Amino acid sequence: MHALFTLIPALFALQTTALVYPRQDCSDLLEYRNVVVGDAIAGAPTLVGGVECEAGCELANGVAHAETTEVSFSISFSVGLDLGKVFSVGVEAGFSIAWATTDETSSSATVTCEGDGYVCGARVTTSTVFVSGEARLPPGGLGCAGDNDWHPFSVKSTELINDTPHMVFGACVISCDNGDAADICAAANNLPVCPAI
Repeated sequence: MHALFTLIPALFALQTTALVYPRQDCSDLLEYRNVVVGDAIAGAPTLVGGVECEAGCELANGVAHAETTEVSFSISFSVGLDLGKVFSVGVEAGFSIAWATTDETSSSATVTCEGDGYVCGARVTTSTVFVSGEARLPPGGLGCAGDNDWHPFSVKSTELINDTPHMVFGACVISCDNGDAADICAAANNLPVCPAI
């Protein structure tokens, strides 16, 4: 009888610990605070590679651009941020700027190259939003070993307007047909020179 009473607590303890398995992804348990969403900033124009035409043309195919969402999280254990949750915390804090919560955003457009005497390219300017805050993974339970400390994070993402990445495409001058410097025929056609790759 004594052996039975000793065995029951041991079996209960074994059953209880067997229910908690180490998890591969603990991001859904992260808690967030002090989320700050900065104003959208227009970046420097970049050249859309691989598309050009002789002026008096339209660039309709292949004029596309993609931006990667960059995340920095100084934390001692491996866990990723839930960007959707970070966005929600930012909205709750009163920030109204929308930004992409996916790993990558992309957009495309048709670019019209008016005038003549130059090789036309396409450039794109992307509006970027910088988000910062702190996150922690509470220790113990649910198979995730946290440390209860708050760790800073930052996110660089693309601004969204009406759920669309804010990317502005436009024509630019790659070169002049007559061999002049690109800025000469760019000025004559009221266009910018294409940025270097």
